[in-house]
Amino acid sequence: MKKALLILSFMILFSCKKEKMLTEEQLGNVIVERDVNKIDSDTIRLKNNRQPFFDFDKIMYYHLDITIEEIIRLSEEYQKSGGNTEILGMLSSDVTNESLTDAIFLNDIKKLYPVNREINKKDFGKVKEIFSDRYNGNYSVTTCMPYYIDILIFTNDNKVSGIAKICFECGKFSIAGTDRNTERFGQNGDYGKLMYTLEPYLPLGSKLHL
Repeated sequence: MKKALLILSFMILFSCKKEKMLTEEQLGNVIVERDVNKIDSDTIRLKNNRQPFFDFDKIMYYHLDITIEEIIRLSEEYQKSGGNTEILGMLSSDVTNESLTDAIFLNDIKKLYPVNREINKKDFGKVKEIFSDRYNGNYSVTTCMPYYIDILIFTNDNKVSGIAKICFECGKFSIAGTDRNTERFGQNGDYGKLMYTLEPYLPLGSKLHL
């Protein structure tokens, strides 16, 4: 375990910033371009008929202000003393459909992510448009290691209907609660739109990047 965390520290240090540079250079081993000419009938349908990932009547937004240096320090402290890794686990782990009803997991989000805001209903339309399946043309996939400092929890009739973990630094995400195609999430400017929507909910001095 300690060896794995040591490797993790080096990956943390170089991953996101290095991958951002490689992505901008469009290197073949970082960017995976999907061929727009290979479109099946379902994809064509989605282009003209966007379907939201989940039904919701409430959205809670959770944010953790943390830097790469702080993540490395937490990892090093664990290696030395076997300290608590709750934050590291929450930052790096994906969500599953089981997470929707996992009371411990949901409580951990509230405990570990001190910034929590309810999204105003006036922003629901923008959020629903972003969190929907549709055809977005070519899309790219980075190999950057994500750290999910932003989490959205969607509820409907007081039940969790969806969870989205977002890493704006890497342009990666983990979404649970939908059977729809999420692979094009955030493409063609949607990450920027989501950042623009969420930024007003952050306290002064908080940021959406590591």
